[in-house]
Amino acid sequence: MGLYQIGRMGELVRTVDKAIIPSDPRNSDTIEYLKWIAKGNTPDPYIKTAADLQAEQDASDLATARDYPKLKALVKMTPDQLATWCDANLKTDGATAAAIKTEIVAMQDAIKTLVIAVGILARRI
Repeated sequence: MGLYQIGRMGELVRTVDKAIIPSDPRNSDTIEYLKWIAKGNTPDPYIKTAADLQAEQDASDLATARDYPKLKALVKMTPDQLATWCDANLKTDGATAAAIKTEIVAMQDAIKTLVIAVGILARRI
C-alpha cells in the first residue's frame, strides 16, 4: 500500500493516518503530497467494497426495472389486479394444441417478468 490513496468520493487520503489531503496548494500536507508526486509516485486507486458493489447492483437493478415495460405496469397494480393479471396470463383451459403453444410463450413471458421482479426484491432482503 502506498502513502496516498484515492478515496471513495475522489478525495485524496494519506493512508498512514487516513487524513484527507485538501487541494489547497498552500496547505503543508498538499505541498508534501505534490513533492511525493514529483518523485514519480502515484496514489493507490480506490478499491470498491462489497457495499459499493451492492449499491452499484441495486442501481442497475432499479434502472432495469424502470425500463422494463411490464414491470412498470405491475407496479401500478393492486394485489387483486395482480392476481387477475396472473389468471389472464397463465391459463390454457379449453385451448387447442396450437393455442396452447401460443399461450406457453405468453406464460413464459409473464413468468420472466415475475422472476425479474422477485430477483430484484430478493436482493434487498
